Amino acid sequence: MRVIRNGILDYLQGVAGRAKLPQGWLNRVGYPMVINFQIARWQTEGASEGVLWKRLNERYRISKLERFKDYPGAGKKMLVATNRLYPSMTGREESYKLVTNSRIEAGSFVPYGNDVNQERDITTLGDESVQKVVDGLLKYLMGA
Repeated sequence: MRVIRNGILDYLQGVAGRAKLPQGWLNRVGYPMVINFQIARWQTEGASEGVLWKRLNERYRISKLERFKDYPGAGKKMLVATNRLYPSMTGREESYKLVTNSRIEAGSFVPYGNDVNQERDITTLGDESVQKVVDGLLKYLMGA
């Protein structure tokens, strides 16, 4: 018997091979996408992920302008004064990263990160961001 090659077998074998080991794509492309979504979250105080951060109370907001005027953000931006949490949530110092064949995890080892997340969501990606990662992975798996 002679096999007639029409490209479909090669294509399907490529898809199957990529589907077995998506960790490379998730690490090389997916994780940086997540980090970019986090950077945008901080720049927009949550709006980029669909949940605007809870406003500071007015008294604290006014005192913060004076107290943190010489810090990053000059007291005008939330969650950047000590310059610990933001870098840790954007893949730099004190950050947590886990990429496997089935997941991407990014987070922070900063002790007060969980407390902050109770008041202002700094971890949940919006549906649009998740869909961008999924679409990218599907294109990779399909060989596009």
